[in-house]
Amino acid sequence: MIYQGEHLWVGQWGHISIVAAFVSALTAAMAYYFAARNRNDSTDSARWTAIGDYAYIIHGVGIIALIGLLFYAMYHQMYEYAYVFDHVSPDLPMRYILSAFWEGQEGVFSFGCSGTSF
Repeated sequence: MIYQGEHLWVGQWGHISIVAAFVSALTAAMAYYFAARNRNDSTDSARWTAIGDYAYIIHGVGIIALIGLLFYAMYHQMYEYAYVFDHVSPDLPMRYILSAFWEGQEGVFSFGCSGTSF
């Protein structure tokens, strides 16, 4: 099947961002658990804390990339994505495109995740 005129890379990068954010959040939680569990051994605890810190940073970058991709798709009116199709129209001014991000549950949820990741 040939897709002509569709912007598939936005969806693919969005999928990668979601998977990376989810896996890194689980990794950070597990690493911080092991760091707290091994408090008596300072070198082992420090290693687990460092792993948790890096995973937490990757989680934040994944969520911010997801938000950026969603804004990009909304700004460029990529109607092949359901969220853009449901919340953006061609005659919408820029200020309303920015506010349309919070209109649906998915946008509010991803913005809420970015607020808690830092």
